[in-house]
Amino acid sequence: MNQQAFYFFFDLSTLNIKPGEGVEYYFEIWDNDGIHGPKSSRSQKMFFKAPSLQEMSEKNEKANKELKDEMQEAIKQAKDLQKKVEELNKKLLEKKELSWQEKKQIKDLLNKEQELQQKVEKIQKEQKDNSIREQQGHEMDETLLQKQEQLQELFDQVIPEDMKKMIQDMQQMLNEMDKNKVNDMLEKIQMNSEDIEKQLDRNLEIFKQLEFEKKLEETKQKLDSLADKQDKLSKETEEKKEADNKDLQNKQDELNKEFDKLTEDMKDLDKKNKDLENPNDMPDTKQQQEDIKQEMNKSSENLKDKKNKKAAQSQKNASQKMKDLSKQMEDMQQQMESESMEEDMKSLRNILENLVQISFDQEDLMGRVNKVRTYDPQYLKMVQEQKKIQDDLRLVEDSLFALSKRQASLKPLINKEINEINMNVDKTMEELTERRVNNAAGKQQFVMTGVNNLALLLQESLDQMQQMEQQAQGSGKAGCKKNAKGTGNMPLKTMKDLQEQLNQQMQKMKDEMGKPGNERTACQDGSSAGSHPQTTATAQG
Repeated sequence: MNQQAFYFFFDLSTLNIKPGEGVEYYFEIWDNDGIHGPKSSRSQKMFFKAPSLQEMSEKNEKANKELKDEMQEAIKQAKDLQKKVEELNKKLLEKKELSWQEKKQIKDLLNKEQELQQKVEKIQKEQKDNSIREQQGHEMDETLLQKQEQLQELFDQVIPEDMKKMIQDMQQMLNEMDKNKVNDMLEKIQMNSEDIEKQLDRNLEIFKQLEFEKKLEETKQKLDSLADKQDKLSKETEEKKEADNKDLQNKQDELNKEFDKLTEDMKDLDKKNKDLENPNDMPDTKQQQEDIKQEMNKSSENLKDKKNKKAAQSQKNASQKMKDLSKQMEDMQQQMESESMEEDMKSLRNILENLVQISFDQEDLMGRVNKVRTYDPQYLKMVQEQKKIQDDLRLVEDSLFALSKRQASLKPLINKEINEINMNVDKTMEELTERRVNNAAGKQQFVMTGVNNLALLLQESLDQMQQMEQQAQGSGKAGCKKNAKGTGNMPLKTMKDLQEQLNQQMQKMKDEMGKPGNERTACQDGSSAGSHPQTTATAQG
């Protein structure tokens, strides 16, 4: 046979090809002619080129935009589903039995819930693919890599397995359901869609913040690389004679074009920052960019005029200004991370303290509700106290959700837990209003259990944030700190005071648990209720 196909695998990553570089290759084979000796045949030359940093950046930008659009569309779907559930719920209040049309509406809602889950699964896959692609071709900063992994975990946990199974079970049971079961089903659908909406909204904001940080790191690296190229060219300019300036001019023109692209990256970075709910405090670097551009233009003009000494000096000036700008961006990055962590830790401590107080208030109120008569004038005051606890929990929910959109370390279970707490508080208010005291007390126990579970989760998150801060300080990434947004770095004494106060409150909880007569009764489902979080925060210096 004159032709024979063959397959050969070669891992190009072993060549350590850098972005924008290429490799030329060909195949050569030999026959097994034992008489005249082996003869060879060589294929045509082929070429593999790795995408440049600019090409990879553009591809990632496009993929990220598509992903953000899909997330916003899924959030809209979740909101529409909640609205339809609410409308159907109001319609069913006036009916004792379900009609065929209403069962069909419920089935449609279940299908929409399943479609929403499928869309989220598609988003999860795309996010994972984007993450893998971004890590190919260049090394990612360790801190950014850790944040990328945290974000991926958040995406993976948007729809837990029990939620998927719940929808499947509901679809199978639909034909056998009575009105009461349908109410429970609609409540679960609404809670599921609210959870999905919140998690996607949170993930979208964390995604955008991480996208900004990646762009900042990428721009800084490009600036450092361009500064090195400019410095290297200045040395070449000093060594060469004026007659050889054409090659130098071409090289300088290429660097000028690179810097033009870099200024577009800086504009994009600023736009990404402004798109955040809480933009970072970025310095205005337009004047510095203009100064660099002027120095580079001067070097081009001097090269044309064969003034190599002046050209070399302008090139050195441009290189140094680039390095100064890169250093300023690095300082801003470190300061931003440090101040953000301090501010978020302070917010989390305040939320935790409020939860501890709410738990004590709920326990005290539950004890008094069990003893009071519904016709007692004090009963209405107790209903008002429960309303205040409800309002306090709404404030905690808002603060916690805002914090979760800045801190990927907060587990998704936290938002789910507070949704359960709010649901039980709402039911407590209904029972108290209808003067069903025993039922109200049972719901209050669920509220207290949820609050204590939430406090435990937040304490774990606070410990994790403190460890991350210590690691950052140990690796020298804490950076200098100064006042920003009116908060700045929390003084050491204030941090210790807050932590000691929190320790005392947590200890008080444990002491109350140990007093005779303070044993908690069991919940209606037989589980233990109301146990306070048995943990103590560690004071950090």
